[in-house]
Amino acid sequence: MRFVMAGDKSRYHFFRSIVEQNRLKNREIFFTERLGEKEVFLTSDLKKINEDVFYSPKIPLNTELYFPSEYLELLDVIKNDDKIIWFDEFPYATDRGVEQLEKILNAGNVGQVVIVLFQSPRENLETDISTDDMALEEAEFRYSQYDVSIYKYILNGFPDFLLWESNTEEMLLKASFFSKVKNVKSNLEAFDSSYEFLFNDSGESGYSLASIIDFDVLASFCEYDRKMKDNNVWKIYHDRAYKFYWSNNYELKDFCTFIYKDAIENICIWDFEKDFEKLYDNIVEEFKRMIDDMERLTYDGTKADYDEFLRTYQEDIITYKTRIQSFFTEKMKDIIRARIHSNLVRLEELFA
Repeated sequence: MRFVMAGDKSRYHFFRSIVEQNRLKNREIFFTERLGEKEVFLTSDLKKINEDVFYSPKIPLNTELYFPSEYLELLDVIKNDDKIIWFDEFPYATDRGVEQLEKILNAGNVGQVVIVLFQSPRENLETDISTDDMALEEAEFRYSQYDVSIYKYILNGFPDFLLWESNTEEMLLKASFFSKVKNVKSNLEAFDSSYEFLFNDSGESGYSLASIIDFDVLASFCEYDRKMKDNNVWKIYHDRAYKFYWSNNYELKDFCTFIYKDAIENICIWDFEKDFEKLYDNIVEEFKRMIDDMERLTYDGTKADYDEFLRTYQEDIITYKTRIQSFFTEKMKDIIRARIHSNLVRLEELFA
């Protein structure tokens, strides 16, 4: 999901508080007066970093924070599936600020707007504390008339308004959430045995997923094809395998979904669907790369002579089949486990 960071300049204080400063080449562009000159983004995905996209470990998975240029009309850059985070600092809920907010609300984005009342740490307050508290209370009342979510945020605090879970506030207030994180960590130690059990379990149906790597299935990938002439035999074999496993095999995807969701469901405060989509794409890509290091093999003979070819290259063909078996019994398991572990690390960074 994309979060559009709007409102007053306190959003730039928030930006500087969560961006990873060590990765910045030119820190001058992060001065408040400079940040509004261009569009910038924050992400937790290191692969997306460029001159306009910056890294922060404080952002949940599959979430992008978009800080539009102040020279742009906000309504022109808001998309239908965006969530708008409206920052407001003291003196709070000014007539001009509320008027700008109403334009967004009147455009039909009511369900997508979150108000963040940005508070300076007490020691940095230039106003009387009672004055600040009174202004904050009045702002809460005024914004409550619009039926939008309202958060109070103190600089360097935990930005719970960025989390996906609808009952986030309740979840964070419960110490049980941290106990759930601990449980997921503990269960990860037994993940291998759980994976192996589910992969081989035939259940009531009498069918186990392990049957997808039975000898007959693997042998079918290596049958004769007239396309073999002048082409890499491994590619022809692997194209068949790819089609069998990833084009039509919904049970395989269901298995991945179940075992991954079962592991992290209790702590998932991000977009699970997008997270799983990335995980699944990674699994498929790893499968595709399985033959990258295999030396090209060709066959120019006829179908009648193909059995002799199979006998000649029997050892290599067995190696290929073993790679497929190992992919589903080991590699795919390792990829899913690694994803669970990275989610746990991200949660620890998020709550640090």
